[in-house]
Amino acid sequence: MQSRVIALATTVLAFASPLTAQDSTGTTVLFQPTGMTLTFGEGATSRRLEQASIPLAMVFPFHRRFSVDLTTAAAYTRIVHGDSTHSEIYGGTDTQLRANIRILMDHLMLTLGVNAPSGQYYIDSTQVEAASTIGNDFLSVPISSMGNGPAGTAGVAAAVRLLGINLGVGGSLRKSMEFVPYGSGSEEIVYQPGDETRLRVSAERRLWLGTASVAMTFMSFGEETANATTYSTGDRTLTTLGWSLPVWKASVDLGLWNLSRESGQQFGGPAPPENIRNLSAAVTLPLRRWMIRPTMDSRRWQIDGDLAGELRSYGIAIGIPVGRQTMLVPSYSATSGTLHSTSDASQADFSGWQASLLLRRR
Repeated sequence: MQSRVIALATTVLAFASPLTAQDSTGTTVLFQPTGMTLTFGEGATSRRLEQASIPLAMVFPFHRRFSVDLTTAAAYTRIVHGDSTHSEIYGGTDTQLRANIRILMDHLMLTLGVNAPSGQYYIDSTQVEAASTIGNDFLSVPISSMGNGPAGTAGVAAAVRLLGINLGVGGSLRKSMEFVPYGSGSEEIVYQPGDETRLRVSAERRLWLGTASVAMTFMSFGEETANATTYSTGDRTLTTLGWSLPVWKASVDLGLWNLSRESGQQFGGPAPPENIRNLSAAVTLPLRRWMIRPTMDSRRWQIDGDLAGELRSYGIAIGIPVGRQTMLVPSYSATSGTLHSTSDASQADFSGWQASLLLRRR
């Protein structure tokens, strides 16, 4: 969930130019009510995912070199079969609190964060379908998890400019505590997540008239235990490529991300390797003090080399400055795609929409 909320800041950066210079000591608030639906199949056998959410992110710059950020959300999710609700989960999510310290002329950053278990991390049998559907990385549901139990993270990142290239490297370690995520009748699962280690390397430089960037994030997960059984979810690698360039008065952004997960062992048995690749394009058009940003995404999901899903999304966002320190960004996108069964030749089409209203205040 945290990555979804922090992505609000990335969204609003494209609309930053209409705003005047900000006070570096001012608190930034990002608030984005969002609604979305995805309908799988047709007729009486159709299945519909619905989610309404309110993510919130706040950044408190207590000093030029020290800041604290907080992210949380509230969400309601339900799965509808035909005309009746089959599974639902709702409430607040976990709250992440992170402190950031910049040292060595801003070339080094230290971070320390905690995940406070303010959200629902225990689900019963009627909530399994809703909880598992929103956790699918391919669908990119705005709130993908309600709770993950208590955890702490420590990280360090360094940046340097060399031969005209901005280079960065960072690493973090996340330590999670034991919790009970699921229960059915008298049976409860006591779950101990494995330690998560991340290493990220990145580079950015001018390319022609624009700026190109590349980054790779390696995510390694230790062994997890559920009651007396040990599991391994499979390590992951996230690769991102980006190119932003001016075209007349507009800005064109092209991007690619690829998430690869190695084979592992999960509750239901062996988990084969997966790969999700997403291509994106966006154009930011200035219109006096406003900005208009049409977007396009194309996504492909493979399981053990076999096609598991395809997705296409087309959207538009509008940046509207309100006063000197507030911006509104309403957005809407339409999505369609197909899920392919990896065990037989069957497939199921799906379609839906997502709408949100981002408010940025500083």
